[in-house]
Amino acid sequence: MIPFGYGTYVFGGTLSRCAELMRDAGLRPFDASDVMETPPRVAHPHVTYGTGYKLSKEQFATLISDQSYRAVVAPLLRRWFAYEIIGFGQDTQMRSANGPVDPDQLHNSIQSDSRKQNELYQTAVRLWR
Repeated sequence: MIPFGYGTYVFGGTLSRCAELMRDAGLRPFDASDVMETPPRVAHPHVTYGTGYKLSKEQFATLISDQSYRAVVAPLLRRWFAYEIIGFGQDTQMRSANGPVDPDQLHNSIQSDSRKQNELYQTAVRLWR
């Protein structure tokens, strides 16, 4: 008797189920109708880096227009986009080498980049403590 797979043995060149050994092992014979198919696993949604770190347009406007936040926020915009912030309060503008920058487009650009979104959010939280 030579083992050949789970619960199957070779006796004199033929395959045979050894029910006695299966009972001793606590197993029971089954046929294909006893097999339950497991439904495929549903993939968990991919959580991107930065999720939950959104700043509103109003919060963003405060960060770029308030003089006390400028020293911290301006270097981020300079590093990310080579933009400069000019003026304060209602007179705040952003400029690139090519001219004026739309604040709403800049805000959307930052929010669509999870790393920039996260860094700006973390910076804002530190400033607002």
